Amino acid sequence: MSWTRRIAASVRDGVGELRAQPGIFFGLCALATILMFTYGLARPPVKSLFTEVYGADNMPWAMLAVAGTAIVAAAIYGRFAARVRASKLFFAAATVIAVLFVILRLAWASGVPHALFLLYVLMETYIVVLVESFWTLANLTYDLKSARVAYGLFCASGSIGAGCAEFFQRDLAASLGTENVLWLVVPVLLITGVLCMRVTRDSDAIAPRKGARSISYREGWKVVTQSKYLLPLLLIVASSQIVINVVDYQLTDTLETMYPGEDMRDQRTGVFGQVYFTINVVALILQMLTGPILGALGIALVLVAIPGLVTTAVTAVWAVPRLATSAAAMVTAKAFDYSLFRAAKEMLYLPLSFRAKTVGKTMVDMNTYRAAKAGASVLLLALIPFGKSVVLAVTIAIAVLWLMLTLVLVPRYLQTRESAGSNQD
Repeated sequence: MSWTRRIAASVRDGVGELRAQPGIFFGLCALATILMFTYGLARPPVKSLFTEVYGADNMPWAMLAVAGTAIVAAAIYGRFAARVRASKLFFAAATVIAVLFVILRLAWASGVPHALFLLYVLMETYIVVLVESFWTLANLTYDLKSARVAYGLFCASGSIGAGCAEFFQRDLAASLGTENVLWLVVPVLLITGVLCMRVTRDSDAIAPRKGARSISYREGWKVVTQSKYLLPLLLIVASSQIVINVVDYQLTDTLETMYPGEDMRDQRTGVFGQVYFTINVVALILQMLTGPILGALGIALVLVAIPGLVTTAVTAVWAVPRLATSAAAMVTAKAFDYSLFRAAKEMLYLPLSFRAKTVGKTMVDMNTYRAAKAGASVLLLALIPFGKSVVLAVTIAIAVLWLMLTLVLVPRYLQTRESAGSNQD
């Protein structure tokens, strides 16, 4: 079969299956849009304020705090993941996060020490909790055929939401003030919880299995460490996110140097917004093409190609450390992370058991996406005294490790998929 026919057949089969449950599909698209809209509202102002008050050199300490908070969140979430309906967990998490946002915003306005630091930690933690909750819903609902088409469109919906918020970030910061933009996040978070409950109210696929019980944090880790499949997946997520977080630091440090202090706060916020807007535009293009790309190349080849491209971008920053190369590396790393890498990685869970899709995924993704910030923090704290070129050189080595781990996991994925009777790439 020619590659064009292969693409057409893959997309046609996926669309056919999505038509069976159009309400859930379009509802999840809307949920992804609104969820990422909240992050698009929160991220540029919080990062700009954090940079102004604490400076880029203190970001590693914030990353460590985020990692610890994510571990606590994963322990709480994972305890209920196997026995509580996934939509109820999402609703509860969104409500708690909205309340915490209000408390910390008021605390910061009242001059409570380090309330802004905690607000940054919350901003970086909440999106992981809710995004991984969203993907748990998707992984329990779809098989490989429908996921090839649906997952790219879910990612695209998220990029549209974040992009809309970030496109208007400069105007919002100028009219409301950077700090007041944060109040807009709270009501939108509450909307995501209500929407999730409504969209999935009739879905049996996300219901807990009969006899399921609460899982301790230690038991959750056993699900991962005793698996020859989940453990390398965890290491892939960790290495990829360490690389991305170092690239993030490099960009933040560059902007702090170019736009220092309170006088240039709004300009700095605007540049952050422009960079993230570019990320979302590039990611959106890749997301819309995810189905055809996966149909033509297959999940395995896509997963192998991405770390190679990111390694090239980081090498460019190491060779020519400028705003242009730092921004380009950020766009490359984040755009793939938000599109092809995310969609392909989530499909790795599809041949697995309900327990692996819920408890295992919580341990792998909810823990690791932000725990990797701790690894990046240690890397930065240890190596910055030796110069930023050394930091980037080590980051390149970690990107190569990401590639090697992918080469280990891919054959195991293909074997597991075949054993589970999944469809061929």
